[in-house]
Amino acid sequence: MGKTTTSCALAMALAQQGHRTLVVSVDPARRLAQALGIEVSSRPQQVPLPSGTDGREGTLVALMPEPREAASVFVDMLFEEDEEAKRRVLDNRFYQTLSNALAGIHEMVSLMMLAHEVRGGRYDCVVLDTAPSRNAVDLLTYPGRLATLVEGRALQWFASLGFGGGGSGRTGTKKRPGWLALGRKTVEAAVGRLLDPATLDSMAELFAELFGVRERFVDLASRCQALVLGPTSEHWVVTAPTGSAVSDAEYLGRKLRAMGVEVHTIVLNRADVRLPEWITTLRAAETHMPESLGPWLTLAEQEAQHRVVAGDRAANQLSSSVPGARPVRLPAVQDPDPTAVVRALSRELGVFVSLQQ
Repeated sequence: MGKTTTSCALAMALAQQGHRTLVVSVDPARRLAQALGIEVSSRPQQVPLPSGTDGREGTLVALMPEPREAASVFVDMLFEEDEEAKRRVLDNRFYQTLSNALAGIHEMVSLMMLAHEVRGGRYDCVVLDTAPSRNAVDLLTYPGRLATLVEGRALQWFASLGFGGGGSGRTGTKKRPGWLALGRKTVEAAVGRLLDPATLDSMAELFAELFGVRERFVDLASRCQALVLGPTSEHWVVTAPTGSAVSDAEYLGRKLRAMGVEVHTIVLNRADVRLPEWITTLRAAETHMPESLGPWLTLAEQEAQHRVVAGDRAANQLSSSVPGARPVRLPAVQDPDPTAVVRALSRELGVFVSLQQ
């Protein structure tokens, strides 16, 4: 459907309008680097912009959290003021096991990294490229659920199990009260068949460390919640003019509306409004073309006309099923270079962005 390409094009259009823009991808397909033509990682990377004509260019920065790096970067953020605590966490046996299985929580960590990166008002606009549509709603609700979890009693109770443990870190220096000792025994009995005592110790000590930075944790989650569901956020649905893709877009629109979120814009990719100019130009000069090119031109014209008709049909259907969303139709760009496609589409979106300002 061209979701990542469209996200990059939108971010580039915003930057060229003079905005300090950050584009972030949490899509496990990880096409952001290919679309922008640069190395993108868990650290912010500057993206070169095409030369403009109005002198209003802003800046474009890209961030694509790497699953194997995300855990350590996240720990850096949480414990940036306590190097000793950070060392204990990185050495923690349970943390090491968890970080090796980070793929399942990659999106959650990525959102927290995003909230940390945008602190201090360093960006005017943030474009978040999510996972495919049927997972996008879960992504939007992660921050709120995470804040509730961290503020809840469960974390405090697990953290308390770490006090007085046998580990060599900070948690091994405190004496566990009797009721906590009893609680620990109850937990050990319940999970003893699944976790050995050393793993349970490591888990409790890790929770104790996280409990110590819970306010920072909650602050990041709350700021992330404001980013993805706040009053200044806009939700764009990117789709293609095909049956299954339109159905996915309708599903996402219904789910968002059930959450009280309105879809701001629907982008239809490869949905030309009219025949491409190069086709009409060649058709006008057909009498001067080699006869062998005639069938090829006819085929290209039929394909383009099909995209126009399919785009009309999809736009009408989505206007009815997702009321209030502004439609944007992007043409098919015939270029093997992904970065050239992004730049071409950024020009198309630039017109739309300027009209909205």
